[in-house]
Amino acid sequence: MTRKPSRRRFVRASMSVGGFVLIGCKTLSDQTSNQLRDANTATLPVQTTYPPLPAKLRRRKNLSSAAGAKDLATFRTVVGLMKQSGQWETWAKIHNEFCPHNNWFFLPWHRWFLFYFEESCREILRQNKLSDDFSLPYWNWPDNNGAIPDAFWGDGNPLNDATRFVTKGYMLPMETNSDEVVQNILAIDDFLIFGSGRSSSPREFGTTGQLEGTPHNTVHAQLGGDMSTFMSPLDPIFWVHHSNVDRLWSEWAAKHPGSILPPTPKPRVPQVTEAIFVDPSEQLSPEFWQKYSFNGYQDARGSTVSGTTESALYTEKMPVPYTYDNVSNKGLLLTDSEAPVPKSKIQTLHIESINKQAVRTVDSQNLILSANISYSTELKPYVKKLLSGNTDRGQLVLTIKHVPVPTDHIKHTIMLRFFANHPQINKTSSYSDPHFLTTLAFFSHGHHGDHGTAESLDFTIDLTNILPKLAKAGIDVSDHLTLGVVVVDRNLTSLPDLDFFKKISLRLDYTETEVDQ
Repeated sequence: MTRKPSRRRFVRASMSVGGFVLIGCKTLSDQTSNQLRDANTATLPVQTTYPPLPAKLRRRKNLSSAAGAKDLATFRTVVGLMKQSGQWETWAKIHNEFCPHNNWFFLPWHRWFLFYFEESCREILRQNKLSDDFSLPYWNWPDNNGAIPDAFWGDGNPLNDATRFVTKGYMLPMETNSDEVVQNILAIDDFLIFGSGRSSSPREFGTTGQLEGTPHNTVHAQLGGDMSTFMSPLDPIFWVHHSNVDRLWSEWAAKHPGSILPPTPKPRVPQVTEAIFVDPSEQLSPEFWQKYSFNGYQDARGSTVSGTTESALYTEKMPVPYTYDNVSNKGLLLTDSEAPVPKSKIQTLHIESINKQAVRTVDSQNLILSANISYSTELKPYVKKLLSGNTDRGQLVLTIKHVPVPTDHIKHTIMLRFFANHPQINKTSSYSDPHFLTTLAFFSHGHHGDHGTAESLDFTIDLTNILPKLAKAGIDVSDHLTLGVVVVDRNLTSLPDLDFFKKISLRLDYTETEVDQ
């Protein structure tokens, strides 16, 4: 495929320690097949009148529940049948060729991907004269203290994947996948920070939002093997992992009905002192995102189909409607005339502060970096306003730009633990420390086509709710932010020197928004 010229200037560096651089199916029923194709053909207008929803929606269920365990057992059967027929790799190849990551297409693209896979699973069940009463279960990561479900282990088990880096009994790091972490992410009131940032196409990098950058990336990286590459659907746990990601998007949309669309950007005028490249994609409208059509999927007969972002905003409005067992559907009514019209928030104010060469020191032996950003004169009164609680429309976002990515996917187990204004950070500083901001992880396979050219990522951290909490804890964040970054990885013994990290820059953006009427 043709790739637009990248906007980034990439870091190329290497390190001697550990090779680390830090960073044929039976046809669907005619009715179902026609419904899928009519709703998703790119040349047709987006459907504007929806049929009444069925009295009983399909529900995806927690695999730890009794109902979810039934679907999980069916899933095991389907995976075994797919592997026997040679269909299993097809889905991983679609993901490898088309998947978007680190941009605002990440969530809608994967929603369609799961949808078509689930429909194919049902068709395979019908082919084998089995009940097609099946929905993909989801893996709620905090269950059982983050342990990988037992159902995904065992020799000869279709749900096992022998390439994983970890063994049975391994538990996910709760600093990235706990219920508290998830609830904090669900509290974010901006799609771009929740679900990743603007880009002009699915294969261009934008910014990595907190749902993608923390729990999503961690699961991929920590499990490793197939899961740490863009062929990750080869590992059956991919599907229940992404079903949970999709569930959280649905839950977030129910919590923030006024923020379902990305905000409309305020025209951005670079400051005279700005020394970093201004990405034109930052001005892309929510309408551009809504109307975008994804190609390359296949239905159960193997025919190519597509889907738009707009038609994936509500799971209840998909061609075969579905929901989740814990998501409220009270606000989603049966017809187009009754349903809420998605509206975008408009930025009415945008103030920023930039520090190009932000990294100040590197403690190579203890795997610690420190970086600093001072608030610009224009920004200070708005930070004060935010800390005092005198705004309900203000948002402060930290963007960490040009973070080097491990070139060897085996090293993607690296996590970056961030602290604010910590007086004496050390390698044992815990995520339970009051100065803790968040932990971020990587998922960017270095050998994959278009994505493989990227050697750095931009991460975002929403400070809107975090900074007031720090201030209440007696931590002075009124004048500047000093970031302490602990590099967490069992395979590392040292870091590159300061020069390697000089490409990292920090940007603070304070915005105020109002809903477009």
